[in-house]
Amino acid sequence: NQRLHGLIEQLERNIALAIANLEPSGLLTQQEIENPTAELVARLRRRSEEFARLREEALRESGGRRHKDLDLIGASVVFLTDGAHERAFRRNPAVLRIEDDVVVQALAKRDVGAQVQTLPWGVSRINAPLVWPMGNTANPIKVAVIDTGISNSHPDLKANVKGGYNAINTKRSWNDDNGHGSHVAGIIAASNNSLGVVGAAPAADLYAVKVLNSQGSGFLSDVIEGIQWAAQHGMQVANMSLGTGTNSPSLHDAVI
Repeated sequence: NQRLHGLIEQLERNIALAIANLEPSGLLTQQEIENPTAELVARLRRRSEEFARLREEALRESGGRRHKDLDLIGASVVFLTDGAHERAFRRNPAVLRIEDDVVVQALAKRDVGAQVQTLPWGVSRINAPLVWPMGNTANPIKVAVIDTGISNSHPDLKANVKGGYNAINTKRSWNDDNGHGSHVAGIIAASNNSLGVVGAAPAADLYAVKVLNSQGSGFLSDVIEGIQWAAQHGMQVANMSLGTGTNSPSLHDAVI
């Protein structure tokens, strides 16, 4: 059932996000990445060499292991092994905040099955077609779609897709294996041709930032890494059509 599926998903990836500048020592093994045992998000102080030492102590004493860094918010994703280690981590004077690396979910999409090009309601509502004849087609604005990826072969999108990044696994493709990201990308920048729909900015450059899996769900830390990638690579617009029921200070830090 749905509840059991959620519990299994949590067990499959119990990770911790420690907001600190940690040294490269203590990198995770593949086995630890695939079989973690505790999940939390911690914010650490990072003001002096003394606090840098305390940060290292916090990881060492709690049995924490670093997974990846999120420099945008001064963060590192780490695994902790059990509740006792989490409590030890919380007691360390270097720790400011701990929060769960929560699950985020793609928002619902509507499929448009038209065989000839149509103008989506939202694009019409903002009167986008009125500015296209004047050359306002968003060329060459860079737009990051932080989602499930974007199809690299969709006939209505491929002309505008310029690249991407997979924050879930950097060694794998950013290609969409769900459909949600491609749907969002079409609303933004589907080409103005005779196919499917036309986007609000039909000449924008699209970049797929994959942070959600084939089921349309993912983790907060990957979303933050996706925002970080967008900022580092000169994206002028970033779209996130996803949500979570948790108020996350770490996500606020990344966006603001």
